[in-house]
Amino acid sequence: LEEDSEDEYEDGQVPARPKRSPEAKKELEEKLRRTLAARRQAKADEKRASESGSSSFLEKLVLLFVVGFCLYLGSPFFRLTVKRAFVSMIYGEDALEGMEEYGVG
Repeated sequence: LEEDSEDEYEDGQVPARPKRSPEAKKELEEKLRRTLAARRQAKADEKRASESGSSSFLEKLVLLFVVGFCLYLGSPFFRLTVKRAFVSMIYGEDALEGMEEYGVG
């Protein structure tokens, strides 16, 4: 490091920054305004994306229906359980109780 830096006077003081012209000030202000506007817009876009990224109750309900439908098609045990549940809700009793010999219950 040099003792005498180009940025310092002989007495060790740092020279004052040259004054900006009014046009340069306006340009700097406009640049800062654009930067702040871009940051605000980025935050708003991020917030909007995070809000739309979450799924609604209806979407969850549809997904549950699709999973239940696939289980109903793919699993005989689940199909039998669903049949028993609906029969017991409608008639109030287990109507499939005596059908074990036929492979139903």
